[in-house]
Amino acid sequence: MNKMIWKYGLLALSIFALSACSDDTSSNADGEESSSSAAPISMSSASEVSPIKMENLAANVMSDGAGGEMLKLNGSVSLDYTFRVEDREDEDIFFNIDSMSFIAGHVDNGTVYESPLQVPMSTTFPTDRVTLGTSTSEVLLNSLEGCGDFRVYVWAFASASDEGGIDVSKVPTYSAVDSIDFKKACPKEEVSSSSVEAVCTEVAANEITLSNKLGTDQFAINLVTGSAENPHVTLEIVDNMAYLQASEGVEIWEEENQDFGLLPEAPVCAEDFKTAFGTKTGRIELMGNMWLVVKTAEGSFPMMIGKAMYQDETRGSVIITYYK
Repeated sequence: MNKMIWKYGLLALSIFALSACSDDTSSNADGEESSSSAAPISMSSASEVSPIKMENLAANVMSDGAGGEMLKLNGSVSLDYTFRVEDREDEDIFFNIDSMSFIAGHVDNGTVYESPLQVPMSTTFPTDRVTLGTSTSEVLLNSLEGCGDFRVYVWAFASASDEGGIDVSKVPTYSAVDSIDFKKACPKEEVSSSSVEAVCTEVAANEITLSNKLGTDQFAINLVTGSAENPHVTLEIVDNMAYLQASEGVEIWEEENQDFGLLPEAPVCAEDFKTAFGTKTGRIELMGNMWLVVKTAEGSFPMMIGKAMYQDETRGSVIITYYK
């Protein structure tokens, strides 16, 4: 994630719209043709300080099930309730998130060139929180010319609420921006099947429900034994959101070969799974139907995250199908 914060000033309306693009987009991939016709993204500054918080932003690239790729955004945009307006620190001024926008660009030699990327949102504004994983839909990447490195800028705008009789006309409007990098795969040369001998290390599916609803529920798992003793990962529920926390020495990666929300047909080979480059983490927000690979000292365990159910803000359960 490349966080970019500019000097004070509100976002001007002159920033490039998402739909504005050129037919040719430059690429930084080896062997890719590069075009200079795409214009560099030009944006004015965001607020130097802001009540807007952006946390755990991520862009997950996965198969679209039709030979292409699609992008799913994750993370949260919320309000910092401890924020105080300059020269009015003694007043409790409440804010709302009024709107959001997304701007995509192709990264070429350190310059970000505009690329078309429409991110559908289902959020009703104003609001105090936006969870990207549930409020945005998957975006097909077919519209992005070229391949290699891309960047999405996430903009959010907030203004004061009239709660408590505050004269909102005298309170500044604030903006904030963050950015997320992702990769679009480049076409691969076809290899003759006669020159490669297929290898299959067959693995079997195992399903478990991790839950902390009751004191007797299993909320952690050792992926070798299936028990909670010496766990590799632990389920955490925070503010009605599910997370997978890795134990020391365990890594969580995104998986890039499997179809979003679909379990592969048997026989399933360990060689069918591949970790997405640069996605290693020790804690990840869970989204239904996403694929992960948990790497441990005992081996790698691909898994698909199923449905999450919440009892309250700190208790819930998640169905996981993992392979070993």
